[in-house]
Amino acid sequence: MGATEFAGYEGELLYSAAGSSYTLVGNLRNVTVSVKKETMDASTHDTAPWKRKISGLKEWSGSAEMVLCGSDVTQTTLYDVLDGEVAGYFKFYPKDYVGAKEYYGLAHVTSWEVNAPNDDVQTLAIEFEGQEELTDGSHT
Repeated sequence: MGATEFAGYEGELLYSAAGSSYTLVGNLRNVTVSVKKETMDASTHDTAPWKRKISGLKEWSGSAEMVLCGSDVTQTTLYDVLDGEVAGYFKFYPKDYVGAKEYYGLAHVTSWEVNAPNDDVQTLAIEFEGQEELTDGSHT
């Protein structure tokens, strides 16, 4: 049985202020969700000459780039989240179908950047950092 690949344009990012009713972040071009885990050095004289590592804390973050659209309420809301210093809920799934893997969690918007190049459409880029665990589940 072969692998199932997803085209990049099939990924979707959604936002919710309360974690219940999510709204699609429109005009998405790129989205990245990243999970990292620290390790702690537990080396002793007994483990020499090798280091011994144990699991530490985990964190997650993400970024997204979208075509700027003044009528997209979610894009405007993302600035308000940054400006208001409140966290919101982000949900990402690689492909939109029932049963698809999805990832969601509470995060702060830490960066909001508009780009207006001379030879292309205007874009909006955001970065967000998780405040609690990134949960994985199945899209319904």
